Amino acid sequence: AAPPPDPAVRAAVRAPVAARGARVGERLAADVGLSTRQLQRRFGRAVGLTPKEFARVRRVRSAIGAVLAREVAWSQLAAEYGWADQAHMVRDMAAVTGLTPAQLEARLAQIAHGAVTP
Repeated sequence: AAPPPDPAVRAAVRAPVAARGARVGERLAADVGLSTRQLQRRFGRAVGLTPKEFARVRRVRSAIGAVLAREVAWSQLAAEYGWADQAHMVRDMAAVTGLTPAQLEARLAQIAHGAVTP
């Protein structure tokens, strides 16, 4: 049988999900009662990513969801979703999806997105 979920990691996963992937940094470890290094180790074992990588994936996912829902244009995403600038957003998008925002938009236009949620 699989071990029960780690409650500290579960709490650490909820923070970037609720914050649409906004940076959570060192305060996240303190918020869940662990040192930064303990959280990194336990999070990595449970999720397969570091907390920072997970937050980046969540931010990209939330941004894509907003574009699909027509809530925001790509040009507005950097500021609204907490990237330092548009270049940083483009790098994160490419790192997570393998596509630039323009390529991603072209790909998404080919797919039906009935009930997609971020």
